Amino acid sequence: MSALPALRHVDLRPVRHEGHVMMSVSDPLGIVDDHLLLSPQAFFIATRLDGVASLPEVLRSFQDQFPGVPIDAGDVARVVADLDALGFLLSPRF
Repeated sequence: MSALPALRHVDLRPVRHEGHVMMSVSDPLGIVDDHLLLSPQAFFIATRLDGVASLPEVLRSFQDQFPGVPIDAGDVARVVADLDALGFLLSPRF
């Protein structure tokens, strides 16, 4: 199984958004102007993106951490795609 791309060095800070604690992801180098708000579950997925772990490994890690929370490979892939689209991953797109 191929590895998912690694999360770049980013700034992370907890913020309140609509009554929920989210993680704000921003680029300390200023290459990416946008920031992204991640739910605790999406943040957990992002922290597993080390350039070594595969999608099934990240999915299994999530299921171990959040038993009973419904998730599938497509959910993990969407988080990865969102991070990649904004330039937060060390991928060919970056």
